[in-house]
Amino acid sequence: MSITDLKAGQLRAVVHKPIKTGRLLPGGRRIYVVGDIHGQLDLLQALSAEIERLEAVLDAAHTHEVFLGDYIDRGPASAGVVDWLAARTCSRRMRICLRGNHEWLMQAFIASPDAFEAWRSVGGGATLASYGIPRQLQGDRSALARMWREFLLKVPQEHMNFLSKLWQFYQAGDYFFVHAGLRPGLRLEAQSERDMLWIRSEFLDSNHDFGVTVVHGHSPARDVVFRPNRIGLDTGAYATGLLSCIMLESDEATVIQVRPAGL
Repeated sequence: MSITDLKAGQLRAVVHKPIKTGRLLPGGRRIYVVGDIHGQLDLLQALSAEIERLEAVLDAAHTHEVFLGDYIDRGPASAGVVDWLAARTCSRRMRICLRGNHEWLMQAFIASPDAFEAWRSVGGGATLASYGIPRQLQGDRSALARMWREFLLKVPQEHMNFLSKLWQFYQAGDYFFVHAGLRPGLRLEAQSERDMLWIRSEFLDSNHDFGVTVVHGHSPARDVVFRPNRIGLDTGAYATGLLSCIMLESDEATVIQVRPAGL
């Protein structure tokens, strides 16, 4: 395990020992997979800095970054996270950003103010605030239409474009990347958008062999979860201050985490 101090000791990055997964990526490929961010821009930037540090010392490879969704809501800097991801889609590493259920809800609100309560109930108010919509305006039901119009004016077109181009899933080698998970018993091509965005216990409690290892977020846990059929990367960054990532290469997974220095 190695530890890197970041931002003058305010944050630290921890790189754990590699774990054999029993699955393979094609030779010469490396993938960094990032769990749910939820408006924690400082953790995202620190994690990116640690990835850059690792890339400077590792052997050359065809490298990807996969983000598993839920970039927004609950945390304070949702607009900043979207801006960071949208602005860096042309980085030198191929970047794949999946849609999470929270992005789906934001897009539903963009389409209609009727989706406001569903979005706010899971932390959408923090995202609205990050775009400059005051909390008092959010609580005024009589002003909903005005708030909606103001929000549409405040969201940059680059952010709209980013949301519209999010991936539903991605597959590489023996790994299948998706936000929430898959429904056991269904072929990969038969999976529904709703399950890939929202499923929990039916997937989490199943030992079903999907023929690939499913790498997902959506369901928070204290640490990265390794199971024979899945790897869970949501460590509740907005509540715990812990943002998790795995580096996949050959038949190994290396956990990389960023957290406040005192944790």
